[in-house]
Amino acid sequence: MINSRKYTFLFSFVIFFFLALFVFFLLTRHHDIHWDEAVYISMGKYLYSSGTEGLFESIRPLGLPLILGFFWKIGFGTLFVYQTIIFLFSLGIIFLVYLLGKEFFSKESAFFAALVLVLSPLFFQSSISIMTEIPAAFFILLSIFLFVRGKHAFVLGIITSLAFLFKFPAGLLIPCLLFLFAVAHAAQWKKIFSDCGSFLLGVLFVQLPFFIFNYIAYRAHSATWTDAVFRPFLLAEGHASNAVHAVSAVWQDVFYYVFQLVLNNPLLLLGFFGCVALFFSKTERNKQIVLFVPLFVFFVYFTSIVNKQLRFAILFLPLLALFSGHILQQILTFFSQGRVVRKLVFCLIIFYPLLVFSLVPGFTHVYRFYPEEALPIEQEYYSYFSQLSFQGRILTTEPYFTAYTDGILAYPYYNNMTDALAIYEEHKDDASYVVFTSDFYPCTDALCLEQLSSLHEEIAATHTLIYSQEWNGEEKFIFKK
Repeated sequence: MINSRKYTFLFSFVIFFFLALFVFFLLTRHHDIHWDEAVYISMGKYLYSSGTEGLFESIRPLGLPLILGFFWKIGFGTLFVYQTIIFLFSLGIIFLVYLLGKEFFSKESAFFAALVLVLSPLFFQSSISIMTEIPAAFFILLSIFLFVRGKHAFVLGIITSLAFLFKFPAGLLIPCLLFLFAVAHAAQWKKIFSDCGSFLLGVLFVQLPFFIFNYIAYRAHSATWTDAVFRPFLLAEGHASNAVHAVSAVWQDVFYYVFQLVLNNPLLLLGFFGCVALFFSKTERNKQIVLFVPLFVFFVYFTSIVNKQLRFAILFLPLLALFSGHILQQILTFFSQGRVVRKLVFCLIIFYPLLVFSLVPGFTHVYRFYPEEALPIEQEYYSYFSQLSFQGRILTTEPYFTAYTDGILAYPYYNNMTDALAIYEEHKDDASYVVFTSDFYPCTDALCLEQLSSLHEEIAATHTLIYSQEWNGEEKFIFKK
């Protein structure tokens, strides 16, 4: 094996490779804003304009909008800046994986863990997407690192709560760390209560302003104060049951993240083996349980909910990569002790096919997922109000307009038909324009289809149609009051 002191240089090369991928992407592809990205960008504008611009969805966490909105407020609200923010978080994740790998295993294992992570197309795609998973994963890893280093529980609570503020399921780390406090100080009840109390105070320090914001924002729309305070979580629970991303076959549903992650990067299969092997090593189990518990909890949660999306796995992917790197280091150590012919055969039979036939197509798919230049729909449709130099209020079934154009306050009425009808009735008189798309909500029954048709007819009867075009098989209309 390579001398351990050289792994620092190799890790630097991994960072350089990942940075080169990002620069190459920026120079050769155009980042068209997708639905969730448009929402987070628009929410940032809404928060920093005191509700006079942008768009707001109560189901979303506030962490990412607060960061994006800050840079928009100071005049740096560009896609390049937004992408760079997420990419810096992803670099932080790689560094934390390396530090945790050294802490739990060895410098060699730390390098391989970082390498496995960087060679995962899912991680790179998430690193160039303006989404919440990467920042949430960063604070999850930072929390685990601070826990291992024995930092003050109050500070740990603050960091852990920040992960929750970026993505609500990341809050599962809170009971994980409470359990780990109990395990770390077994039978020392005073120490357990002291650390857990300080930790929860740190969590509350961040969450209390969020709860107050919820109460002020939603008290007029909620039956009780508890409904107002916890409204985003209650609504998010329904999103977890979103049947649009459901998997029908039982065995595919149960092993969805196993199959998808291994297909994304076959080296991650070693991570699952590493988790199983953990239970057969008493000395390793006592130490590595700090990594295994949150990995297991996140994996079980995302497996149990109906809504299956591979991007959710980002929250536990770095932890899985740590186990993969450790097993990979052990395998390479075993083969390095043999003859040169054995090493060569091992590399040709295993690593070459993995890298060429599995990883490269994945990165190619991510690369081609984005266009080479701005799409016509962005220039003609999403930027429509920029061309009019319009500033004011609109009703919309899509969130893109406020992401592409400043000065617009949008009322979104696309969550479901019940909400759509209520929101339209509430704001139809003070909105200058109404955006309507032919299939903004997937109807599954006759009543829904009838309501959708009636809503379209009412908008058409009371407004003037000024834009009509079909994009990607969907009719899009803009009406003027």
